[in-house]
Amino acid sequence: MEPRAYQSGAAGTPPPYPATSVLGYPRSATATLKATTPGPYWFYGWGEEIRNVIIGAGLTPNPSDNSQLYQAIRIIGIRAGGI
Repeated sequence: MEPRAYQSGAAGTPPPYPATSVLGYPRSATATLKATTPGPYWFYGWGEEIRNVIIGAGLTPNPSDNSQLYQAIRIIGIRAGGI
C-alpha cells in the first residue's frame, strides 16, 4: 500500500497541523453539534504512520499491494523473535 497515492487532488507538500485543533474523541452530529471532522492533517498523519511501518520493515510502498502493512508487522515481529 502506498498511503500517498490518490486518485486526484493531491498536494505536493504535507498539510500543516491545524491551528485550531481539538483533542478528544469522534462523535456523530446532533441537533446542536456538528459531527467530528478529521481534516487533511488527520488523514496525512495516519497514512504516514502506516507508511513508516511498511518502510521500517524494509518494504517499498506499492499502491497495488494492500497486504503490505500486514507483511510489515509480520516481518517486524519475526525480527523481534515474537512470530
